[in-house]
Amino acid sequence: MPDPINDSLSFPPKIEKRVVCISGNFVLSAQISSCFNDENTYFAVLELPRSLHKYWRNEFVKLNNVLARVKAEKIIFADVPSKMMNLIKDHLGLREDRYIYINKKTEINTLASNFGIKFEGVIECPPDREKVTFALLEAKRRKLKLIIKSDADYRIVQSVEQEHLLASDSSDLHNPVILANYAFSVKADIRFFVSKSKYSSREIYDMIGESVHEDRGGELARQIFGEVKSDFELDIKNVEQYKLITFFTNDFTYGYLFPKIPSTHIYNKSLPSYLIASSVAEPYIQVNSALLVDTGFFKNSETDGICDLLAQKNVFVKELRENQFRNFDLDQSIQYYPYDLLFVCSHAGFPKGNRFKIKFLDKESCDHVITIDTLDSFDITNKGEGTNRIVNVKTFYEFVELDGNPWYKKEYKKGSSKTVVEDFMAIEREKWEVLEEKENEQMRFCNVIITQDPLGPYIPMIHGISDPSSAPFVFNNACVSNYTMSVNFIFAGANFYVGTVKKVGNEDAINVASSFFKQCIGENRPLAFALCEAQNEADMTGEDRVYTCIGCHFMKLNFSPDLDNRETVKERLRADYMRRQRRVGMGDLEDNVKNRHEEALEFTLKEYNAI
Repeated sequence: MPDPINDSLSFPPKIEKRVVCISGNFVLSAQISSCFNDENTYFAVLELPRSLHKYWRNEFVKLNNVLARVKAEKIIFADVPSKMMNLIKDHLGLREDRYIYINKKTEINTLASNFGIKFEGVIECPPDREKVTFALLEAKRRKLKLIIKSDADYRIVQSVEQEHLLASDSSDLHNPVILANYAFSVKADIRFFVSKSKYSSREIYDMIGESVHEDRGGELARQIFGEVKSDFELDIKNVEQYKLITFFTNDFTYGYLFPKIPSTHIYNKSLPSYLIASSVAEPYIQVNSALLVDTGFFKNSETDGICDLLAQKNVFVKELRENQFRNFDLDQSIQYYPYDLLFVCSHAGFPKGNRFKIKFLDKESCDHVITIDTLDSFDITNKGEGTNRIVNVKTFYEFVELDGNPWYKKEYKKGSSKTVVEDFMAIEREKWEVLEEKENEQMRFCNVIITQDPLGPYIPMIHGISDPSSAPFVFNNACVSNYTMSVNFIFAGANFYVGTVKKVGNEDAINVASSFFKQCIGENRPLAFALCEAQNEADMTGEDRVYTCIGCHFMKLNFSPDLDNRETVKERLRADYMRRQRRVGMGDLEDNVKNRHEEALEFTLKEYNAI
């Protein structure tokens, strides 16, 4: 294993501060990227926001936050449609002389000349996504100008040249440019892989969970999971020669399949360019404030030790403990409290739910019997009084079987609809033809935090987290906490996330978390490497190494022990209160957005007065 302290792999690259590019055209932005080839420097090409609805502009806010961190002198709009470009410019509010417009590749020569860029030659490739990725990486390494044209001839040559591998299961969207620019800056090789497995990520996670059992289902799961794992090992060649892997993944944490190699993950579908640019611009998470959640199911948990470590760094800590908070309190704290570090300690196993066996017809009138688990969550809000108090109701569905076969081994009947699941979900719950109903003791993949609220577990429905000044670190120390919550937290604004892919024992959970935070807080080790070493120290090997992480491999925690962090938190609460108050005062919000802002205003004022 690499030593996280001395290993050069843990050093972050620099950010290109002269210019940043915003583009939805990977061919044009790839050619622009070849101009910026300074060693150990990341040139940020940012994806376009995907939402144009005037009341749902979270991605415009994220773009603004990324640009604020990068602090580039100029912004290139590369073939951005006028409507989108004007919306971005209105949101940024910058002077016109900060912008550069490039709409065709012939304009790149002027860009290069203006920045004093000299090339040592030309490299050509066709507009094939994988070929563009490798050609751009080669162009930057050899300081060549990349030209993309349909009749170009380019052959991909793959070899092990670096100690770090970027492995991606997708070349869609802007991935070719993001991968090449990132690989160049961190000195990494690139591999694309497409698993031959017919199973979805959800089904693979199901196999991982089932494989611990000794019954027929466990035996079948181990057999199929072994085949899936072999497919990945064959697909990613020479993987054992690397000291670090960053997986670019649509939704599965592949690092679990390669337990001997330190790894981390970046989600392809959660604006990866924003996460990488923010992380390179600020390769540490400044921790002035922490939110610790301990649901109290295990009395000798690791939370006290983590709290002591944070106190040594003068971090202001808010704690939600045992039965002293409701689901609604937890929901508000996660979304509105200004924290930089969120630690969740559950040790409560899996939530209970209800299992239904339901008969239904798909849209082709083919009959099926589907087995699903359901869990309903109730959060009593502060609105209303007595029996008129408003209750937030959330429901989670987990698919178990289709026509008698496990979900990961399901087979579609002849004549079935191609959209069996969608057909079933279109049926209102009160119209289900229930053949059997019983309690399910373990809902393994439910996106919940088990609390002591008498109304049941908490299901996060996260619109945002913390405040605009923070891109926090989240450690969710519970069973199967990496399944869907990792995606939700990363998309909501977290910069790094640690969770598990299957059930973890109490002793292992305590040992890993305690060692991890000792390394990150006391020894200033990068988060990804600290997680790897923490599992080593806990003697977790092979498929028992259940912890995986999402985020850039070089990210660290940073502290300011000389600051009065109580006052820092008060100022952040005050600033967020004023921001939301101004937004509500503009009077153009839809009711649900306005209600969230008003709820946050009440919460932040209460927290401010309590400090």
